[in-house]
Amino acid sequence: MMHHRKRFLMAPFCVAFLTVSCVFGWDATADTANPPSLAVAATAFVTQLAEGDFEDATKTFDEPMSGALKPAQLKTIWESITQAAGEFERSTAVRHQSVDAYDIVFVTCKFASASLDTKVVFDQRGRITGLVFVPATPPGQYT
Repeated sequence: MMHHRKRFLMAPFCVAFLTVSCVFGWDATADTANPPSLAVAATAFVTQLAEGDFEDATKTFDEPMSGALKPAQLKTIWESITQAAGEFERSTAVRHQSVDAYDIVFVTCKFASASLDTKVVFDQRGRITGLVFVPATPPGQYT
């Protein structure tokens, strides 16, 4: 029974991952210091999602991301995640990695029945150029 529950929970995350990452691909490998402004921006973005403010959330997207993910699509993805993982409760941690010209901020989010990392990818201008929802990585197991 638990195995089926995990499979059910993973379905929306896979959809979200495929929706966004089919346009963009990243391999987060190098850990660096957490730039405060990007951590604040990523956390604010997650707050916008949690509050249902998808219009304003997409205003921080770069041009390719804006073309790939419209507010209505972002709303559908967020709703599928909250349907599977439960109501968003809070952000619990933030960590940062740099890969080539991108800064990736992971905002760990606690939902009613699961924890997820919201992977927000920023370009050199500080615009969001990628978004992926993945199962949360326990502290000390970051890659």
